[in-house]
Amino acid sequence: MTDTTTVPPSPSHSTGGSGPGADVLHLVVAWCGEQPHRVGESAVFPDLNLEYTFGRGPGDGRQLRVEFAPRSPHARVAPTCLDAPSVSRDHLLFVPRSIGLEVKHLGGAPMRIAGEPATEGLLAPGQTILLEDRLLLLVTRGPAVLEARHFPPGLRGAFGQVDRFGMVGESPRFWRLLDTLAFAGRSREHVLLLGATGTGKESAARTVHLLSDRAGRPYVAHNAAGVPPALAEAELFGNVKDYPNPPMPERPGLLGEASGGTLLLDELGELPQEIQAKLLRVLDDAGQYRRLGEGFARRADVRVIGATNRPVERFRGDLFARLKQRAELPRLRDRPEDIPLLAQHRLRVLLEHFPEVAARVVERRADGFVHVRIAVELVDALLGAEHPLNVRGLDTILLKAIEQSRGSTVRASPEELAALRPVPEERRAGLVSPSGRVRELTPAELETLRRMIDGRHGCVTAAARALKLSRYQVYRLMERHGLTGLSGEDPDDDR
Repeated sequence: MTDTTTVPPSPSHSTGGSGPGADVLHLVVAWCGEQPHRVGESAVFPDLNLEYTFGRGPGDGRQLRVEFAPRSPHARVAPTCLDAPSVSRDHLLFVPRSIGLEVKHLGGAPMRIAGEPATEGLLAPGQTILLEDRLLLLVTRGPAVLEARHFPPGLRGAFGQVDRFGMVGESPRFWRLLDTLAFAGRSREHVLLLGATGTGKESAARTVHLLSDRAGRPYVAHNAAGVPPALAEAELFGNVKDYPNPPMPERPGLLGEASGGTLLLDELGELPQEIQAKLLRVLDDAGQYRRLGEGFARRADVRVIGATNRPVERFRGDLFARLKQRAELPRLRDRPEDIPLLAQHRLRVLLEHFPEVAARVVERRADGFVHVRIAVELVDALLGAEHPLNVRGLDTILLKAIEQSRGSTVRASPEELAALRPVPEERRAGLVSPSGRVRELTPAELETLRRMIDGRHGCVTAAARALKLSRYQVYRLMERHGLTGLSGEDPDDDR
């Protein structure tokens, strides 16, 4: 007999939610003066167009609540509401849309979006909500569930803290990097790390080494860009005594020093082309090389990790082909949810040299949690900055703030804060390009624009305020996509 049982549709089917492999919206605790230990925790919105209430406590059971948890591929922690004293019972209403997170203020501590008082808005990933200088929330987009197929469980330590490899981060982009590094560690192939300056290529290389079967053996790191071309061959391969000049002592070279272990050649592409050619035989299975002045070939049991922030065109094609295992390190601006965690870690490191300042700004709570008190406006500015130098640039900003701080909190001057926000906030919404120009919208984005306008009775000014756009930009979007017949705009409003 045929089974005619009907299975009701899941919420994701009925509400336009994403499948298990798709990215969804997240809300991350970027700063919390009352509960700093929860910084980095995130709430997940798996389904579109449902209403989620943010507030203190579990609610009345009839509403979906925004609940936060430290997310990890290996440890599942039950999410809980953010029970900070400054959070009202029903404080904010969130509705996830295709292009961002719609928010409405329900009561309690006032809300600011892009530094301006607001009662509602639509936040694109990367934008923040500030509640009365007590709580900063960041909107991001990423997978609903983190995965780590290759990184061994139990090696990260406490959530949000620096791990045994010197790495800090909990974002999906960071976990994908860790998984790639773990896979590279277990493979026997030579590695190429690609990333801009300050993205942590040396820490990544050490992670590969420590996750390999060469851990405990020599690890040698060398910056190839700092070697004069005339000395590059001797530096890399070594030389016999008195060669090429009589005063020259015998040297094993970097390959000899790293024998049995791992050799990191930072800025590998800066090596002269002829030296890159001689490195090819070392990277082959034979591992052969010859010291300068020596009449016989040696074999190097060494794994080479190359790193560069330059275009791969700087490499010889045959050298590039031999670096089979590759990992690209994300820029800081591409993992914004890690910025508050990194700022805490780097502040602790930098404050080791300024104990008199540390005595004022470091708080040791009764529960054992230690953190640096940092002003919320500085965290908010860091989240909006471009960070062209990544962690190195972050250190420069934090050092300046330490120098300027006088009280119990690390603060930056108004001039420094302004310099961190070169792009006006109104240009950061998802419907326009970074230059402020309108673009072609997807069908889902166009439907969201229609809904935002229709939900405000056709008032373009109100829709522009909610979208954090200028009224001119909304008109341009309407014109480009053929939206007509709308009314209710305020002619005296010059937004």
